[in-house]
This record gives sequence, C-alpha cells and structure tokens, in this order.
Amino acid sequence: MRLFLTGALALLSATLPAFGQLTTAQKVTDFQQLAALYAKQYAPYGWKLETYKYDLFNLKPWVERINRTKDDLAFYEICLEYVASLNDAHSAFTVPSSFVADTGLRIDIYEGKYVIDDISRTLLPRTQYPFEVGDEVVAIDGKSPAEWVDAFRKFEAFANERSTARWVAHDLGVRVQAIVPSAGTLGETSEWVIRRRDGNVETYNLKWNKRGRALTANGPVPMPSANVQTDGAEETPAEEPAVDSPAVAGDAPVVVSRYANFPTYSKAWMSIARNMVNSGKSRALRGFGSKTPIFTIPNFTQRLGRSSADYFYTGTFKVGDYTIGFMRIPNFIPSDISTALSQFDREIAFFRTSTDGLVIDVMRNPGGYGCLAEEYMTRLNPNGFTSMGFSVRATVSWANDFYSSLEQAKAAGAEQWQIDLLQAYVDAIEDALKNNRGDTGPLPFCTENFERDVARDNSGRPFVYDKPLIVLTDEFTTSAGDVFAALMQDAGRGPLVGWRTAGAGGNVSEFNVGFYSEATATVTQSMMMRPRTVKTADFPDSRFIENIGVRPDIQVDYMTLDNLLRSGTPYVESFSKIIGDLVTASRQ
Repeated sequence: MRLFLTGALALLSATLPAFGQLTTAQKVTDFQQLAALYAKQYAPYGWKLETYKYDLFNLKPWVERINRTKDDLAFYEICLEYVASLNDAHSAFTVPSSFVADTGLRIDIYEGKYVIDDISRTLLPRTQYPFEVGDEVVAIDGKSPAEWVDAFRKFEAFANERSTARWVAHDLGVRVQAIVPSAGTLGETSEWVIRRRDGNVETYNLKWNKRGRALTANGPVPMPSANVQTDGAEETPAEEPAVDSPAVAGDAPVVVSRYANFPTYSKAWMSIARNMVNSGKSRALRGFGSKTPIFTIPNFTQRLGRSSADYFYTGTFKVGDYTIGFMRIPNFIPSDISTALSQFDREIAFFRTSTDGLVIDVMRNPGGYGCLAEEYMTRLNPNGFTSMGFSVRATVSWANDFYSSLEQAKAAGAEQWQIDLLQAYVDAIEDALKNNRGDTGPLPFCTENFERDVARDNSGRPFVYDKPLIVLTDEFTTSAGDVFAALMQDAGRGPLVGWRTAGAGGNVSEFNVGFYSEATATVTQSMMMRPRTVKTADFPDSRFIENIGVRPDIQVDYMTLDNLLRSGTPYVESFSKIIGDLVTASRQ
C-alpha cells in the first residue's frame, strides 16, 4: 500500500502546475464558465449594451489578459472586473475566501471628502488614536483615498456612480478578500494620514486585524487530458500550450442548479421576487439594513424597535401642533412575513387614529421581497395602485420551476386565479424560448394582474392610511426598496424626499461558477418594469429601474458633515418641515 501511494503521488505531482497556481487553460475554462452563466441567465444584457456600451459577450480582451496572469489572485481580479463592469448592484463575483483585514475605521464620502464616520474603540482606543468621527482621511500608504477607490471600484458596483463610490470607500478601512483579492497579502500595518477638524494633519500606523483564511492560490489542480492512450503506455504530460482565444479551452459547462427553487405554490412569487442585494454587499456601510434610523428625531416617543422581535422602528414626534408618525422599514425580508404584516397593520391602525401625517423611512434598506413592498403599499394608498412588472430572462430552469409550481397548485386544489397565474407564467416562458427571445416582457408576480386594490378588514372596509405621508430614500434604498419607492411615486401617493435610489432593478440568484477556482456569482435574472416611462437626463427614456433608480420629488442630501456631526439634525428639520407643510395644505 505504501508503494502504491508513493507512486500515485509521484504521478499526480507530475501533472500539477508549479507553486500551487491554476494553469492558464484552467483559468480560461473557468472564465468561460462565468461568461456562459451570464450569457444564459443575465436579463439586462441589452440594457447594459445600450447604456454603458458594455458587451459581456466580447471575451477576447478578457482572455488575453488572463493569458498574461501569473497567479490566481490576478485571475480573480479579472473575473471581478468582468462582472463589476455591468454596473449592476445585484450581480457580483465572489472569491472563495473568508479572510478579512480590519483597521477599525469606517470611511464614507461627505461633501466630496473621505471622512471617518465610525471608529471601533476596542481596536483603536482613544488614548492612542485620538482622531474622531468627522476627521478627513488624506492618504493611506502614500495614496489618496480617491486613488484607492479608483483601484477597488473595478471589483464591485452598486448600480450608480455615487452609490458605488461610497460603497467602495468602505474598502479603505476593512478589506474583504472575497471582493478585494489582494487583501490576503496585506502587511501588518498601514500608514494613515488624517486631517483633524481643527486643521492639524497627523500620521498613524494602524494595525490590520486579520481573521479568516487568506487565499493565495487555488491549486495545485490536476488538468484532465483529452488524449487517449491505446497501447497501455504511460502518457508524458505535455507542456501546457498558450491559450490564444476562448475556443481553445472548449465550451465551459453551465451551472444550472438553482440557489433556491420555488417554495410551495402559494409562495411561488417569493423566488422570483427575492430582490435582496447579495450578502457580500452587507458589510461596513453605517445603517445599511439597520432597524434604527441614521438620524435622531428630537422628543421622539418610541413604540417599536427596542425588541429583536420588532420588525420596524416606529413612534411619533411633534411638528408644531401636529403629531407625526414615523416608521422605519429596515428591509423587506423579515424572517416571518405574517408576523411582520401583523406588526405593520397594528402600527397603521395606531397611526390612522393618532397622527396627522406619516414619515416612512426606507433609507439604506437592502431590499428583500418585492411583493411584500406591494403588500405594505396596499395599506398606504387609499386609491389603489399599479404594481411592478418583471421581465424574466427565459431559461429552461425557470420553465421547470413554474411548471412544478403549477402542478403543485393543481394537486393542492388552489384557487383558480392562482392556477391561471402560474399557467400564464409557464406560457410566457415557453413562448420566449420557442421564439428565441431573451425575455418574457412584463409579468405580474404578486397577484393575477397589475392593478392592486387597497387592503380591507374582515368586514370588507378599506384598511388604509389616508392622511399625508412622505417617504425618505437615498442611494442605498435598494432592490425591493427601489420597488417601494417607485410604487409610491407612480401612484402619486406622497413625495419621495432625499436622494435617488440605488437602481438595483431585478431579482438575484446565486450560482457556483468555476470548477477549478471554486468561486460563486450572483446574476440578475429579470428586469423590473414600471407602469410608465421615466425620462431622465442621464439615461434613455425607459420603464426600467435598473441603474436609473427612482428620483426623489424633493431632493435633500443627508451626506453632509453637518448631518454626520449633529446626528442628522439638519436632515430631520428638512423632512419635518415638508411633512408639516403637507398636513397644513391638506386642511386648507
């Protein structure tokens, strides 16, 4: 046995690349698999070609760069850049690494400056590191923060320029190797030059606090041979040829297993409407997905938000003589939807009788189930509304999923409208496949048609908040947050106040991609479509939310130093005046 193992290991080692790196052919094969995944599954291809002139089918320049890579980390960087070039908040490539290096600082962009907006005093005690929130970062290891952001932004995108720049700014103080491959090669410390608010410039050496396993290579990996030996002679491994074009490595297989198949037929919409931004994009940004708002409301009487069982942060505050309700929706993916709806209904019942106006906060909301956003909307608009459509990238896997859901519904004796709706989905996918179309066109995914009525109580009476309201949005109001904002604006229910939403306009699924490199990728498989065409100065006229986002009716920028240093007081004063004026106008 010992002799056998020794011989087997010797034979294996003869076929392995040196230094534990993947071979060029293996890297190209995996890259082709990544490209094939997007060719098959990616819904916004035509939109990206039109708006950004980016053709993800043009692989030649990418393969040429892969041929020149010397190690696996450089290969991962190219894969990250290939996907990030889509400018898509839902689509991302993820390196198989758990490694994180953290200085304890979080950086964001305020008034064009890279500013400290959070400090871990556990890692950076004040006695040794006296800098404060609001101080400006001038340089890191000899480069300006802007230079670092330019270097890192090619690895990840958040649908629009401002969102992407702010998101990438958080890579300055915390490096996640799943997104920044070079993080695993960091030294022990980095040099930070910081300008204090009093104008003094100070230099600090900050320790990189490291956790997880750093990835340096994903080899050695045997390379299967296409040569067939017929005479029993041992084959001598041939020198690896250069790979000059995508065709040399052969067609890469496509991973077709779904990250999450449809649940039971009654919840079929949950799979297609799952719009939560991918989990790799949930670190660092202050307040992203947090139950507590990023500002402090003076003299606030809190109701929900103290308990982990609360899905919302709610309460009331005064604007002059008016009592104004406040509800923060931190995300649209509660662990228990029925409980979340029950809490929402209780709060709406209270607000109906006890307030003169309502402020709804969906700032820094990472998204979730788009249909839950519609359910909340039925409690907020007394005139009903038109729901969002989804244009699906037609694939056999979608056809199979919908067909399976249809069969389950029939077997369970579902209501006829549910069966008819699922049949319509099957027919739409089949028609797109039969006629070689990339997508289905807009489909309703929450109810049997696009027109939604108000919620009603057990007696059939409307259960809806019908007093003045506003919705707070920002550039990280994402995905299902985009949906909620668009529904409000398209219905003319109440003004959006704040900043343009993220523009993450589709659903997302995750796939394993790269048999040699063991990476994963998320892919946008549908396009949200508003009921009306939107005109903007920076995009073609379109019904899509992707990249365009939802533009506020009243623009108010939270990202000022004054808001950072005063717990958002100027921002609160601005939206308080807006809701107060709306209440006054409603009574005249």
